[in-house]
Amino acid sequence: MISAAVSALAQGFILAPLALGVFLSYRILRFPDLTVDGSFGTGAVVAAALMIGGMNPASATLLGMIGGGIAGLCTALLVTRLGIQKLLAGILVMTALYNINAHILGGGSYPFIDEVTLSTYAEAAARALFDTDRMLVFLGMPFSSQNLVWVLFAGAVSVVLLVLLTVFFRTRFGLAMRAAGGNPSAARAVGANVSTMVVSTLVLSNALAALSGAMFAQFFHAAAITDGTGMLVMGLAYVLVGAALFGQRSFALRLLGAVVGTLLYHLIIAALVQSGEVRDLKLVAAVVVLLALTLPPFVRKMLSRRMPKEAVR
Repeated sequence: MISAAVSALAQGFILAPLALGVFLSYRILRFPDLTVDGSFGTGAVVAAALMIGGMNPASATLLGMIGGGIAGLCTALLVTRLGIQKLLAGILVMTALYNINAHILGGGSYPFIDEVTLSTYAEAAARALFDTDRMLVFLGMPFSSQNLVWVLFAGAVSVVLLVLLTVFFRTRFGLAMRAAGGNPSAARAVGANVSTMVVSTLVLSNALAALSGAMFAQFFHAAAITDGTGMLVMGLAYVLVGAALFGQRSFALRLLGAVVGTLLYHLIIAALVQSGEVRDLKLVAAVVVLLALTLPPFVRKMLSRRMPKEAVR
């Protein structure tokens, strides 16, 4: 059970940047950006192609992140320059990225065998910290020392991102981004360039998704052009689980909620998998999103019907 929990936490922290990216497009721009399904895979395949060419994994991961940002820029330009509807622009770029990612990787998938990746660093760190790169034992239960290193590393990345995003969205530019998404007319009235804000949000959102994609591929020792399939739905599930926990509080707490929602989601899924209750993880994510979108309005409607009756009594 501990092994499953450590693995779930590692995956949760690795996918936390994806959750933050989906949070930005969904909460600031008020629409689910399908580009992330493609940019997640772009981060994975760009990093893989560069590591295959001999680049160190840190630089390859950073460039994979930049590749995702470029994908977000393409969607943003379709929206702001060509006037294409946001959802349709995301679909167009996501579809194009499927073939682009295949050309970058040179095929449908690539397993890391001799390449130096972040997992190679995790193995070395495990040997240095725990004198073994295999299994540790806690309360008689074994778990992977490398997965624990991934928890520490990806957890540190998530904390840094949370701090940077919290500080950034308190700046004048960050506040303008939030205003442009919530009320474009009011943002224009105070002199904000709404098109620039949309571009900035989509670039940042997809760069974060690509960062998750690059780390995800290295955690599982393989990159594939299908890695991003369904990741928007997964990201929405993380964001909505976090919203259920933290509610509509401060922006910083809602960012934290997206990360906590990601961890909680993966811990719950790990428990269900261990019990043999679930295997179709993306189907579960779709159901979670459906319930999160439909239950709150239903509950509010039921409460509004009961309150007048209670007032009469």
